[in-house]
Amino acid sequence: MSNCALCLKNEADKKGSHIIPSFLLKMVENVDNSGKRDKGLGFRLTEEDVTIHFERAVPGEKIEKLMGELDDEQLRSYPSPSIRDHIFCSNCETYLGTIESAYSASLTTFDEGSYVSSADPLAAVLLWTSIFWRASVAQSYGMIMSKDDEETCRKILVHFAAGNKEIAEIEKELSKINYKLIRAPKYSDEKNGFLAFEPNEEHPYCLILGEIACFLYLGNEDLERLPESFFEFETILSEAKLNNYSKKEEILNSGPEIFAKAGLLLAEKFASIKIPYLEGLVLGTALMVYGIIEVPADKVKSILQKISSDEGLMGKKYSKEEVISIIAEELKPLVGK
Repeated sequence: MSNCALCLKNEADKKGSHIIPSFLLKMVENVDNSGKRDKGLGFRLTEEDVTIHFERAVPGEKIEKLMGELDDEQLRSYPSPSIRDHIFCSNCETYLGTIESAYSASLTTFDEGSYVSSADPLAAVLLWTSIFWRASVAQSYGMIMSKDDEETCRKILVHFAAGNKEIAEIEKELSKINYKLIRAPKYSDEKNGFLAFEPNEEHPYCLILGEIACFLYLGNEDLERLPESFFEFETILSEAKLNNYSKKEEILNSGPEIFAKAGLLLAEKFASIKIPYLEGLVLGTALMVYGIIEVPADKVKSILQKISSDEGLMGKKYSKEEVISIIAEELKPLVGK
């Protein structure tokens, strides 16, 4: 067993650690918007695959509707990418939980425009720092911090994990952490949000999580720098206040429009990646499986339409295995022609 990613000393004996805190993850993955723990259900989108994942308290009838009947072994085959085993020790897991508890209640209050959060400034810094750091060390959601930034975050987190309350000892590192928040309160209660990091940005690191977008700056240079492109949040990011451990957290209430637009942009971005991949998969399958050198454009189009049709179980229809099965079946009439 490897050592804990945070303290680096104890064995990473904890199972079921949340990379994204459950009180935030429920904004994007929660059955029927119940808000209850362990009822997360979501889909992960990549170029090659669309996979479903769910937590242990999701009702069996909900899973069966999406996936068909599954046995106990199959049910264990769809874990959430936000839940990991053997990455933290029990002590550090408990500490991360105290950070989450210290911050979570602050999200129940909000106001119009730019408003002051009720969160303790240090707790807020530790919470957002820990989320980016956890995602990076767990290699979840495509989040990759530079090694220097990752270590800076770890040093800050482990300093306070040890029960230290003295800021002076860690101020050099802590002063490097600044962040901005944009939020559409209650958006996740009514609309489907999503979770995404921007893997190609380091200054700031970018995250959208349901009704919140967070931008984390590490270092003291160009703290007003905008990401090149992050679901158009760069168009209003300059309106958001910069936060750090020495001042009360301020959050920009943007209203729901930009989050709704982000959802549309995600769909467009996914389609721009997925469609060329599927076209290539059709042509590759035709050549490698059936020896068909050329597939008519209208046939490729009809196969893509078949893949995107409403037929089949939602939890399986876009999986790589299901897609290849559809492609192979639809290509059969071309064999020998």
